[in-house]
Amino acid sequence: MAYSVLINSGSVLLLSTSLSAAVGQDALDTILFAQLAAEEDFPGGRNHAQWTDVFVDTLVACGWKFHNQGRTSGMFPVAGVTVFSIQDAVHAAFQSSLSAEQIVLTASALRRVAQLPETSVAAGVFRGQSIMTVETESASTAGHYAGNRHHRVRVLAGVVEADGFLTLASVFFETGQPIDRQFIRQDFALSRVVGGVSTSFLHSRFSVDEYKAFREDTVLWLGSQRQALCIKVSEHAVQSPR
Repeated sequence: MAYSVLINSGSVLLLSTSLSAAVGQDALDTILFAQLAAEEDFPGGRNHAQWTDVFVDTLVACGWKFHNQGRTSGMFPVAGVTVFSIQDAVHAAFQSSLSAEQIVLTASALRRVAQLPETSVAAGVFRGQSIMTVETESASTAGHYAGNRHHRVRVLAGVVEADGFLTLASVFFETGQPIDRQFIRQDFALSRVVGGVSTSFLHSRFSVDEYKAFREDTVLWLGSQRQALCIKVSEHAVQSPR
């Protein structure tokens, strides 16, 4: 088996090269559409739980049949953890939903994205869709209000297999810590996180027959975003280890 690594808005996706080009494009379009629809309803990282509900509902409407999903926030971070990376949180979000092979593949995909040149289009798209800046106010002892800049971080990572199954994890948190240019490799201090780290996963299978009635409208709605926000990281497929 071989996979292609793609940036799909705020997602890092491994797409099986065994999927037909048409089905692979449908899968990418629907995942992109679900993200953008959720962002349209709840922009800027507000109400992440409701963002997730819209994302999931949109996937279902586009022909994805859910087999399992859950929020795993209570399992991460474990006691004693003071710093974490995006990769740590993604791994925790999946819990036991991935095979050992898929865990290796996902880690490899995140490393590939982290190695992208900062000035590359793909890196710019991923950062722009994953990092949201929030201005907050806090009162000083003198009664004055000072502005603080926080960042909300949302990253999705997943695998679309040859049989149409998608296993996807999401990570969301708000931090007062400055964000590095290569934020996937960054160590985030738990003490700077506001309200905890939200993690979740889903496992679903794509039905072309259910989606085909909505394909034309979806493609029309996405327009040029299909190319602008969905970018192949490398022309080289990621080989599945044996």
